Amino acid sequence: MRKHQFVTATLVVVVVLAATLVPVAACENEPARPLRVSLFPYVPDNEHICNEIQRRWERLNTGVKLDLCKYKDWDCYSKVPADDLDVFELDAINLDYFVRNNWVSPLTDSDVENFEDILPFAWKGCLVDGRLYGVPRLACTSLVFYRAGDKEIASAQSLEDFARLIGDTPDNLENPEPNKGMLINLRSGSGCACLYLDAQMDSSGTYSLSPTLSPADSLEKAGFDSLTLLRNMAGKNLGLHKDPDAPDRPKWFAQGLGRVLIGYSEHLYFMPKESHAKIRVRELPLAKTNAVNLFFVDLLAVNPLVRGERRKLAIKFINLCTSSEAVTACLMPTTENKSSQYLFPVRRSVIENKDLLKVAPLYRDLGDILLDRPVAFRIGADSRRWLDSEKKLIQARLFSLP
Repeated sequence: MRKHQFVTATLVVVVVLAATLVPVAACENEPARPLRVSLFPYVPDNEHICNEIQRRWERLNTGVKLDLCKYKDWDCYSKVPADDLDVFELDAINLDYFVRNNWVSPLTDSDVENFEDILPFAWKGCLVDGRLYGVPRLACTSLVFYRAGDKEIASAQSLEDFARLIGDTPDNLENPEPNKGMLINLRSGSGCACLYLDAQMDSSGTYSLSPTLSPADSLEKAGFDSLTLLRNMAGKNLGLHKDPDAPDRPKWFAQGLGRVLIGYSEHLYFMPKESHAKIRVRELPLAKTNAVNLFFVDLLAVNPLVRGERRKLAIKFINLCTSSEAVTACLMPTTENKSSQYLFPVRRSVIENKDLLKVAPLYRDLGDILLDRPVAFRIGADSRRWLDSEKKLIQARLFSLP
């Protein structure tokens, strides 16, 4: 009886093992799931960047394909990382919120190649309580574009100086006028809210990783007064003008309309390349001076669900994507007649790259701004709740909207 039980048990074990080994052997012959990545989509030529990164990944011969398409429209301001999204790029203003919700995996210094080349402010912008949660790739800040030879704008020290030189724009004006007014996009509620926080820090002269996030009806007077000056220089209709697929304001400015254009560095991409020789770029003071030189920082992070060999692949991708060589290639013009995307890099070797400066000479102006006491824009763990609840209310208060 004992012998019969042993033989029966042995047969059962063999059958079970055979059943489990067959799918394992089959899986070994199946291709690994692609590495799924979402890069920050709000850039002028995302297709060029994705193609450049795709080519570089294929040269590594990892045996794992790169999928930049499934989550190409993933939005770090409103969405949660999907379980199968391995690597994603987010704005550091959301980092504390993501860390609090365990949506990002901590990294170590040893995970990051050539980390000493990364500008300190961008590196610090990826730290929460001393732990590293991502690798920075790009930065962004509001700038003043003005015409070469406009010495008054070049020498203006304060936002009030700008208001005195530019004056108010009539609210009912539908089209900008030659060399008059301020062209600025105030249609975004998030943009208005972030400008307020930036202005409040400039007004107080104090930088904070977790600024006070007041309700829209209780904003600090100094910060909101600065926001109101911008609104008055823009005018209601033009400040709230809705752009088509490509932004109108950079094109208007290149045509000689508006005295100054306020916006991000990539606005240069939407101006004819030949117009760049007549344009200069400077910092935007949102109070008496640009006391706190705030920069949004875009960083690449790893989903905490990614483990083992896939995590190693994820870190390999991040190092490739944030490398000096890859970032420089993404910023180079695609053709002789096209402009650089003029995004702010966060590696010193990129902003000082001679080949890039040769084909995109306004990086000299941008480099001066980038290296002048920069700090990362962070707004604490309550960022998403505050923006979701207050951004439209701040904009409505600014424009007296219903």
